Amino acid sequence: MKTLEDFLEPEIEEFESPEYQIEFEQLSDERKNNILFKRLLFDYDEELQDSLKIFLKSNGNEPSWEELIRSFPEIKYIYAVDPAPVTIAKIVLKEISLY
Repeated sequence: MKTLEDFLEPEIEEFESPEYQIEFEQLSDERKNNILFKRLLFDYDEELQDSLKIFLKSNGNEPSWEELIRSFPEIKYIYAVDPAPVTIAKIVLKEISLY
């Protein structure tokens, strides 16, 4: 079983590989989100915060959700009871702002 560091270190291409995703999917939703928040924070920090703030201020119109996912691919793996893009953006912004 991979450790937290094993999930934090690889580039996104390796993280998205079947080898990683099989083990990642076995984790609880809370654990997966914690890993994703750390990846997002360590890899993108201020750039991500700025983009999310603009996205929320525009009510999800600018940049588009697809552009956000292209720029910050880990976002598409975030679990939320309400999977709406604006909801996910709020969750991510709140979590990465805590650090």
